[in-house]
Amino acid sequence: MPTQEMSAIRGQAAGQVSVELDSAPGVDLSKILADMRDQYEHMAEKNRSDAEAWFHTKVEKPPHYTNTNQKNHLKKQNNYSYTQKTAVKAL
Repeated sequence: MPTQEMSAIRGQAAGQVSVELDSAPGVDLSKILADMRDQYEHMAEKNRSDAEAWFHTKVEKPPHYTNTNQKNHLKKQNNYSYTQKTAVKAL
């Protein structure tokens, strides 16, 4: 092919580029992120409520335990008062 014909063909083809592409629909990243955020928030709430329940089981004491401690404290207090009175009489 002569050079003039090549130049003419190149000149005609230079401005005519057409591309067609068939592809699958794109992935909706914002929906994926929203789903991940929902899962995270659900797990965070569950962990918070589990931690709060665990804390309450450790903090709350059964009533009989509290009563026993109060009785022991009163016994020690009475014993201390008795010891003081005895010591004062001995002087």
